[in-house]
Amino acid sequence: MALKVMLSSVRRGLADVRDSVAPVLKILRYDVIRFETVVTTTPAPPRAICVEMVETSDIYLLILGDEYGDPMPGTDLAPTEEEWTIARNQGKPIVVFTKADIHPGPRQAAFIKRVEDYETGVWRHSFTDAGDLISQLEAALAAAADALRPAAPSLLTTPVSVPWLETARGTYTGAGTVLETHVLPVGPTTPLPAASFGDLQRTIASAAQEHGAFELGQAIDFSINETGVIARARREGRRPESGIHVGRYRIVSVWESLPSSHMLGVVLDEAQIGHRVARDLRIAAGLGLLEAERVTIAVGFNDVSMLGIPTEFGNGMTLPFAAAGGRPVHLEPTDAWPLRALAVGADEIAREVVARLMLRLGRRT
Repeated sequence: MALKVMLSSVRRGLADVRDSVAPVLKILRYDVIRFETVVTTTPAPPRAICVEMVETSDIYLLILGDEYGDPMPGTDLAPTEEEWTIARNQGKPIVVFTKADIHPGPRQAAFIKRVEDYETGVWRHSFTDAGDLISQLEAALAAAADALRPAAPSLLTTPVSVPWLETARGTYTGAGTVLETHVLPVGPTTPLPAASFGDLQRTIASAAQEHGAFELGQAIDFSINETGVIARARREGRRPESGIHVGRYRIVSVWESLPSSHMLGVVLDEAQIGHRVARDLRIAAGLGLLEAERVTIAVGFNDVSMLGIPTEFGNGMTLPFAAAGGRPVHLEPTDAWPLRALAVGADEIAREVVARLMLRLGRRT
């Protein structure tokens, strides 16, 4: 089955490029997804169409020029930036072509900078005209398509120290069962400059909101000390406490209190745990701080006593781990994964580590 490539750009200043690239994609045996053809066959609002195009694509092809585009109501983002954000958050392989010798306005310049600063799962190129872009297209898409292959881990040869919540005082202040995900660079690491910690607050909050770990408008508390930066979203209503810690040596830790069901406990749902861990991996990748060829991953629960299994008729839960009291269950890292696979292969990696966590817990759901 042919891979689906979404062609994303404004038309102003790039119409000739878009119209030249589309037939070449077909010649290269890719299925082309572009707004011009989808909008005529789908009776849906334009924004919904854009979101669906990204979600159904395998590879996201972004072409950038001088023009930003018209911001959409509600998000105040141009369609291309919203599409880019969705593709990035979903871990799509992304190929970016930026036109050379352009003079973008402030919003387009800021968008280009965000694209260029994002390090994981993105292949960047520049081009002078349609012919130049087309000459680079086959190799660029082949590299992106290669990233869709299953990520292959290698054995972690050197033990690492994981900052589990119960050993990291002051990191977590709430209660209940907490899922924690830790992404650690493998090998020598350059410490983050302490002078950059203030700017990290905005970076962390933005990444968490874009990936859904924090909600827009949710109160966030920041703590900075010599070990790193903590961003903690307060418990509000039914929204549990969650947080992100970026350590001085570039370890990224994400945690979240799991929602309980009618005060009966926390439903142990392997698929949902996997979705949360995949999101955490994309947050870690999106921060652009890991600076290593390979990373290792640790996941765990801080307290398994309230983890519940729904009864056969769905009207209650059993708590098979209640006798364990407040015992944590941790999956210590044993594998090293390519950094580039962290965003593109987040779902696959999360399924693997969560399956192993369930085995460690003694329960596969």
